[in-house]
This record gives sequence, C-alpha cells and structure tokens, in this order.
Amino acid sequence: MKITKHFSYEEMHCRDGEVYPMIWMARLSDLCYALEVVRAVTGLTLTLNSVYRTNTYNKQVGGARNSQHKLGTAADFKLKGISPKKLFPILDRFQRLGVLPKGGLHAYKTFVHIDIRGQIKRW
Repeated sequence: MKITKHFSYEEMHCRDGEVYPMIWMARLSDLCYALEVVRAVTGLTLTLNSVYRTNTYNKQVGGARNSQHKLGTAADFKLKGISPKKLFPILDRFQRLGVLPKGGLHAYKTFVHIDIRGQIKRW
C-alpha cells in the first residue's frame, strides 16, 4: 500500500517482521511527507534502513531507550551520491526554515536519522 508517491506501508515495518501499527497511520503519513521533502530538495533516491522498531528489536540494535523509532516517527536512511556529513547541514537548514517538519536530525557515519517529534533536537 502506497503512503506517498515513493514510500509504501510495507517498507516501514520493523526489521524483525512486526508490522507498523495501523493506528499510527497519521504519524506515518507525516513521516513519509518529510522523507518526500528530503527527496525533493536533494533530487536523490532515498534508501530506508530503519523506520518502526519494536522494543525488543530496538534493544537488539542498540537504539536509544526513548527512541522515536519505537513511536514510528523516525527514519534512518541514506542517499545515493551524498554522504551523511554533507547532507546534514542541508537538512538542518531546511528543518530550521520550516521546509521540513521540526524534529531530531543526526548524521551517523553511514546514514542520517530524521524524526518528526515536533521540536528541533540534535545530538
């Protein structure tokens, strides 16, 4: 099932096989909108690493105790053709300008984390 033009419900499920909770579809729509904005402002294809995580899976991958992934409001991704280090300031600027929803943003070595928690958060 398509959520937005480039993102489907099935790719948002936890990597342990647990499906993204249907009761959270409104927040999933908001997250997918943010991902579409990332695609639009960069013109690059986005590959998702992780979206929704169960408590168990989040522990297995060393996620934060209060991870936004457990709420279905975060995505870890990479873009072909740009490093996370170079992508971060672009996304940070667009988030601070209100082009992207307010939330967490962090550039890891091989991927970028974005979430839609409603307030700017960096670590």
